[in-house]
Amino acid sequence: MNRIALRKQDVALLILSLGSQFVTLKRGSHLKCLAWKIAARTRGVYNRRMPRMQVYLPADLYKVLKSRRLPASELLQRAVRSELRRLELLAATDRYVDKLVARVGTPTTRDQRRASAIVERVGARPKRKAG
Repeated sequence: MNRIALRKQDVALLILSLGSQFVTLKRGSHLKCLAWKIAARTRGVYNRRMPRMQVYLPADLYKVLKSRRLPASELLQRAVRSELRRLELLAATDRYVDKLVARVGTPTTRDQRRASAIVERVGARPKRKAG
């Protein structure tokens, strides 16, 4: 008799396919659970669900979202990640300014007026086009 070397994922897929067609494994059996875990890892499928959250949108946003067939979940994930990143950067800026003030000292009124003048000059410049 010839022996065939099978990988774990091959065995798992075989068990799963047989389980649905020919063999009925008991619910919660160790073999079936193992098969699902191995198959999930090899196929790149999540073996657990992500936590869920209910979000309410104004009617106008909902209509635009549905009419354009936009993925609400992905958009929300990106928006939350962006907001968290923004808050991290603001906190890092506050820490940097605190260290700078401790090292250099608080700016004088003259320094603040000078900085405001520079900001106004830079803001008044016309926007340049690239190229």
